[in-house]
Amino acid sequence: MHAALEAIQSSALSLWLTSSGSSVAANSKQVLETLHFIGFALQIGAIMALSLRLVGLGRGVSIDALARPVFSIAWLAFAVVAATGALQFVPIATEVFYRPSFRAKLAVLLVALATLVWLQASARRGAVAWDAAASVPRTVKLVAALSLLLWPTVIVVARLMYAFVQMAGR
Repeated sequence: MHAALEAIQSSALSLWLTSSGSSVAANSKQVLETLHFIGFALQIGAIMALSLRLVGLGRGVSIDALARPVFSIAWLAFAVVAATGALQFVPIATEVFYRPSFRAKLAVLLVALATLVWLQASARRGAVAWDAAASVPRTVKLVAALSLLLWPTVIVVARLMYAFVQMAGR
């Protein structure tokens, strides 16, 4: 595994991302971080809006009407977050992969993504009925509440991971 990480970190892409030979590469870290933050803000904002509706806030808003654009925005934003996150990982692969903070970030992210997938599948099956009954099943409310906790936790753990990398001299 370490050899694969070293190959990633010494790749032409990594060298380009860390070089100062072009203005794009010289600013790549800031550009990637900015796009990553914007993507995450869009993703979490969309997910939070739906999760808050599912736990009972904004009862005047149709869950079915809200869910459709929310999931589209969330997945598009996640694609941006995943791509920019992967590009940020390339130059520091060997430094962060084995860190507990990186593993914690991935673990929390996977659980948060699982809640997103579950909520999307549940909303596809039941949103119209929930709107008609003016009631959301307890399990859906619990998963939405969990989602409200997990996504901010992803941010906190990611920031801690980044802080540890910075303290280590990167």
